[in-house]
Amino acid sequence: MINKAVKAIRTKKSRPKKSILRRWSIANAAFFFVAILIVAFASFRIVLSTIDKSNKQSMIQSMNNLVTPLQESDVPLSVKNLKSYLKIDSDLEINKNEYVIQTSPVLSNMIGQKNLSFYIYGNNKKLIFSTLDKSFPFHRDTGGKTVLINYKGSQGFLLSKAISSVKSNQIVGYALIFFNLDPFTSLAQEIFSYFVWIALVGFVTAAFFGYWMGRRFTHPISKITGSMEKVAAHPDEKFVPVEIEQEDEVGQIAKFYNSMMNRVNYYIEQQKGFVSDVSHELRTPLAVIDGHLKLLKRWGKDDPKVLEESLSISIDEISNVKLMLEEMLSISRLENLPYEYLMKKCTPLKETANALTNFKLLHKDFIVELDNKVIVSTEIQMDPSHYVQALNILLENAVKYSPDIPKSIKLTLRESGKYVEASVSDQGMGISKEDQNLIFERFYRADRARNREIGGTGLGLSILSKMIKQYQGEIKVESKLGEGSIFTFKIPKVKS
Repeated sequence: MINKAVKAIRTKKSRPKKSILRRWSIANAAFFFVAILIVAFASFRIVLSTIDKSNKQSMIQSMNNLVTPLQESDVPLSVKNLKSYLKIDSDLEINKNEYVIQTSPVLSNMIGQKNLSFYIYGNNKKLIFSTLDKSFPFHRDTGGKTVLINYKGSQGFLLSKAISSVKSNQIVGYALIFFNLDPFTSLAQEIFSYFVWIALVGFVTAAFFGYWMGRRFTHPISKITGSMEKVAAHPDEKFVPVEIEQEDEVGQIAKFYNSMMNRVNYYIEQQKGFVSDVSHELRTPLAVIDGHLKLLKRWGKDDPKVLEESLSISIDEISNVKLMLEEMLSISRLENLPYEYLMKKCTPLKETANALTNFKLLHKDFIVELDNKVIVSTEIQMDPSHYVQALNILLENAVKYSPDIPKSIKLTLRESGKYVEASVSDQGMGISKEDQNLIFERFYRADRARNREIGGTGLGLSILSKMIKQYQGEIKVESKLGEGSIFTFKIPKVKS
């Protein structure tokens, strides 16, 4: 059942329905495409608006250039007198509709515009002049403004103005200018089509570029998810850290993931070792109790001496098991120490004096020397009960491993920078160099042959080590075989 669940998880993770890479590529391409279209449309509108404004101003200026000489006439304009006012030297062509056609660039040059068509009407609104070989219907005065019209399928701007004589102030004719927008419309459509093609090419380019960049961004994530799938499928295999060279957010995630998995593996190994050690340590007392109970069942219960001895030994073994279980619970509590404990303070000199008073009541045959170099007001960041417990572990350890003579222990307190150090030294059997790296592990004893004789559970130094680390402190040991040991731990002072 579990294997099926893991397989389902792996299949689901390895084949996501909505790929971030695909969505990133599409979103990147779509954004680029829309951005180009918006910029193209805005640019297109700005260009058209600028051209329209320029053309309208040119038409107004051209109209003024055209009308100014015609205002000198004090009689109605006609085909006959038009040439003198326009100052055109070449012969004017009169078509069958009886209006003048002037296709030469003379007039256009005179008024400063080449791409406009001009029309002049008499005061009877009849066409008398045109720059094109076709007529154009009369339009009333537009009031000095250009208007957009459609004429015979062509769209353009029209400007019409009445010509008033400067001498008689009478209307002598009308002038009309038409600007055909068809060439500009075709050009604008062609430019817009270029923009669309550029946007499409940009869309494809952005899609490929987005996919390439997305693969670079998501590749580290794929490595992390692959590692997760491997852990889910084979939790018993050794964890291999994910190697990512990127120094960005994904790299940070990989570092946190590696750190988390290493810590999880550490706790798993600790748990396995813990279970193995507990089962091993329980095997001896349970075997002793089992042996004595079977002895009593067979024949020992009828012998008062054997009965008393077996019951005493069984009770001692049960007491040892209870002590071991209590110390195991202490280790468990230390691994999840509440925040309020870590914030407590204590005065080491005061608590040390109380601990020594209680110790001397229990071990009257031991001489304890206190070498204090800490002022009375100095405080450390540690719960008082934990500080006393740390001292008691070291003092009891010194008692267990000290020979019969001399029975002396030295306790030293001193300040070291931001820390307060507490050292307990004895003149006991000492610890070998090899054992010094292992004595803080659970159930470890330097002298296995004397385990039953010395007593204890082998958890004291492990409890001490975890406790000191919880308070951001350090612990070390200096020892030589046959010369005794010095255990030192230091705890940070309270920040002023």
